[in-house]
Amino acid sequence: MRSMTGLGRRLIAWMAPADLRAALLDDLDEVAARETAGRSRLSASWWRARHTATALVEVTKLRLRRRWDADAGPRPALGATFVRDVRYALRMLRRSPAFTLTAIGTLALGIGANAAIFSLVKAVLLEPLPYQDPSRLVMIWNPSEEKDPTWLSAPEIESYRHEAHSFASLAAWDTGDVNLTGGGDPERVRVGLVTGEMFDLLGVPAASGRGLQAADVRPGAAPVIVLGSGLWTRRFGGDASIVGQSIQINGVSRLVVGVMPASFRLPLDYRSDQPTEAWIPLVFTPDNLASWGDHSYFGVARLAPGVAPAAVAADLRVVENGWVRDGYRQDPGHDRWHRAGLPLHEFLSGGARLPLLILFAAVAGVLLVACANVVNLLLVRSDARRHEALVRSSLGAARATLVRQALTESLVLSIAGAAVGLFVARASLQILLLLKPASLPRIGNIEIDAGVVVFTAVVAAAAALLCGVGPALQFARANLAMALREGGRSLTPGRGRLAVGRVLVAGQLACSVMLVIAAGLLLRTLSQLSQVNLGFNPHGVLTAEVQLPPAIYATPDRTVGFYRDLINRLEASPGVQSAAAIRVLPLSRVIGNWSITIEDHPAAPSENPNGDFQWATRDYFQTIGATLARGRLFATTDDAGTPPVAVLNEAMAKKYWPAEDAIGRRFRMGDAKAPWITIVGIIRNTHANDIVEAPRSEMYLLYPQLPQILGGATRGMALVIRTAGDPLAATATLRSAVRALDPSLPISRIRTLDSVVGEALSAPRFAATLLGVFAALALVLAAIGTYGTMAMLVAARTPEIGIRLALGAGRSSIFGLIVGHGLAVAGVGIGIGVVGAAAASRVLSSLLYGVRAIDPVTFVVTAALLLLAATVACAIPARRAAAVDPVATMRS
Repeated sequence: MRSMTGLGRRLIAWMAPADLRAALLDDLDEVAARETAGRSRLSASWWRARHTATALVEVTKLRLRRRWDADAGPRPALGATFVRDVRYALRMLRRSPAFTLTAIGTLALGIGANAAIFSLVKAVLLEPLPYQDPSRLVMIWNPSEEKDPTWLSAPEIESYRHEAHSFASLAAWDTGDVNLTGGGDPERVRVGLVTGEMFDLLGVPAASGRGLQAADVRPGAAPVIVLGSGLWTRRFGGDASIVGQSIQINGVSRLVVGVMPASFRLPLDYRSDQPTEAWIPLVFTPDNLASWGDHSYFGVARLAPGVAPAAVAADLRVVENGWVRDGYRQDPGHDRWHRAGLPLHEFLSGGARLPLLILFAAVAGVLLVACANVVNLLLVRSDARRHEALVRSSLGAARATLVRQALTESLVLSIAGAAVGLFVARASLQILLLLKPASLPRIGNIEIDAGVVVFTAVVAAAAALLCGVGPALQFARANLAMALREGGRSLTPGRGRLAVGRVLVAGQLACSVMLVIAAGLLLRTLSQLSQVNLGFNPHGVLTAEVQLPPAIYATPDRTVGFYRDLINRLEASPGVQSAAAIRVLPLSRVIGNWSITIEDHPAAPSENPNGDFQWATRDYFQTIGATLARGRLFATTDDAGTPPVAVLNEAMAKKYWPAEDAIGRRFRMGDAKAPWITIVGIIRNTHANDIVEAPRSEMYLLYPQLPQILGGATRGMALVIRTAGDPLAATATLRSAVRALDPSLPISRIRTLDSVVGEALSAPRFAATLLGVFAALALVLAAIGTYGTMAMLVAARTPEIGIRLALGAGRSSIFGLIVGHGLAVAGVGIGIGVVGAAAASRVLSSLLYGVRAIDPVTFVVTAALLLLAATVACAIPARRAAAVDPVATMRS
């Protein structure tokens, strides 16, 4: 050992550079002394020899490195090296245009889909609301109402405002349609009726003039209006001088005090397909402030400093208990009747969060499948380029250089795919806007902005890494010396290469199975929803909305008389079978409820008897095709001068009269002075609020009797007209009838009842369509990947196949052998996918209707579909294998 150590020290002294020789020997002595201290003589000799050998190796490396640097001259800068690698990659890709275009197109589909969905997720879930400090805004919300906004009464709003300590300020609003006249054709405009605190609470200043203020809602204040940017531009040409002028709203002159910026929306405008375009003061009258059962307004609040949203519920509970103590409301006795504060952003985006995250996961799966295909292409390409690697290596190219250039080639492909993918994303967004559901907040804000570009760049870098690691490792692990000895004769993929291909195919099929099963479940849900018995017949019905101006229709008699005359004119028109008016069209928006008092049925402390309230003209049920269960519908004998009557749906009758017949029973809306309303009929349940949820309690009042029930008649109504032919053909008839009664009256939202129902299905259709497209794309890419892997298998086993055929094997057995190998891989991938889909199906359960999360039909059909696609992808290479000429193979 000692002699070997001495020889090693002499070699180090001879090989080490003169400037480092003394330092190296001193370091060697120091390490040897430290490591051998306290050891036996034999052990010390062993450690001294080991460290000497290590030092000799390092000195050898140092000498070779210095000689290489001397021969090669100064090394290029990092930037110059990267540019050189990029140029080399571009030259190589230009030589194989088919490969290059295929790889870029595959990556563009995957990256573009991810960019499109990310832009949607960013607009809906990630972007903060355009209000001042939006994290401090909460919606006053009743958890029992789940996704629906909470309706509040005027006295509840005032009580919360003055008695709750959690809020720095509170505002309320409602929406409605008004008639804008003067300066052009009459126009229906959606307006927000807001309390004076709204604009200051949201913290959005006017673009011109001012917003509404607290003084604008005081009794006797001058009528004012604030215009939205869209209405200001469309109607008034963007004329700044409109501020300070008066315009006619519902026949009343209102002073324009300001114009809001284009980005301004009321909170619920983000969930509506018809946002408000102007805002007028909401003034609570003494009648409003005395009506605890009239829930007609929404509430939003800004939290006081230091108050968390979770603390709001307890504070509001104290206020609500005070209502019970003062006799304004019975003791609710249950948490479902108490309100809380839900962060505004969470309230607006909560229903969209799960569907969007599922779509985001789906496009991530598509990208993985696309990357797997590109990895296969690159590995095949690296197999074909082994001669090139051998020559470059023999000429002195380092293995690190080959690895770096393989990664650079993958990066160039990914960057090109990302660039094309941005165009794909932009085109996809146009399609998304056509499919958009009205309930998806802020979908109109989606765009390809800097954030989306940065995300796309990150995705491209990840794709480059995923796609480039395989070929890079192949270069790094290649036994170049062995390949040179073989003379390049064996250029077919090895077992390791084929094993990687099989793993990639199994992974692709597993992702595809999960996507197809998810899409199948949502498509079955959509099919189930389209077959739901709505309780009415929407086919052949035209709808429209009319709002009567209070200045002209100041009395209930004039208002009721207009709709009576209009319906008579419509029913007398050719092609019109029946016509009617209703407060809110079914499935068009949340109807809202009204508390009632049931005769001879004192409410229990835990009850709050109520029902969604509708008022309609006499022939409404016949016009929409509702079915009478028992009793009768509104008759010609029911009129303004007869006792009030009502028609209930089965849900309300069963809820409040479970052990008796509700026909002939009475209830009251409002205080003890309100008249009793007699129930004359029960109709079959209708889906008036939502197709997915169970029908709610509904009560229908006769519109001409509204003045004696509530003291007035609503001026805004929706018209329903059943026609013998195409309902849209009756549009001219409707316009003519309205013009004959009031030429200045605009008509809005003319559409068929079928389209109203279609909009109610827009959210599930949106999710099912997109997920179906992604699943189909993943399935096609997986089939291509399976085909490519099996083609490589055939190429690798061509000599073996030729020998088998020469020894008498049948071509059918060869065909079965190849297909069997492919289906074995496919079976593994499909099995993994089915298990993964079963584990993840519970995530989809809240989006399903009429279908179980683990639906045997969907799972079996999907597995069979994927197995069929894999069989077809395997059959083509298998036929080629069966057609191998054994003589030609033996000669080669």
